[in-house]
Amino acid sequence: MNGIKLNNIPRDSGIKVNSVEKFIKLLGWIITEGSTKSNKSSVNITQNKGVKQRNIKELLDDLKLDYNEYIYGNSYRYYIKNKQLRTWMVNNIGEENNNKYIPIRYKNLNKQQLQLLLDRKSTRLNSSHIPLSRMPSSA
Repeated sequence: MNGIKLNNIPRDSGIKVNSVEKFIKLLGWIITEGSTKSNKSSVNITQNKGVKQRNIKELLDDLKLDYNEYIYGNSYRYYIKNKQLRTWMVNNIGEENNNKYIPIRYKNLNKQQLQLLLDRKSTRLNSSHIPLSRMPSSA
């Protein structure tokens, strides 16, 4: 398979993007650093101050997502105000911190797209929040 294309980005995700790569990066950040709360209509991504935090902020700006930024000491939290994205995340990625997984529809990412999703410069592959045992095989 040659990876996912722009027309494969779920319309129900609430994200209007013109770049598959940006969607994949956002997906990676949400899986590794994001969470939802049961009663909320937003997705949050938390990261310590630094390069990764700036990458998240730039991506949210590039995607023109409505978000609030909160700073708690050295930690930055971005609340993405998008109920549609939150619903899509809960239904396709999982809810809260410890129940997230990579959606099976993305098992056919090409090598470059998989690198974007799992690259340690843009996401935390070694995060304790990812149940890697739930990652689908490429078979």
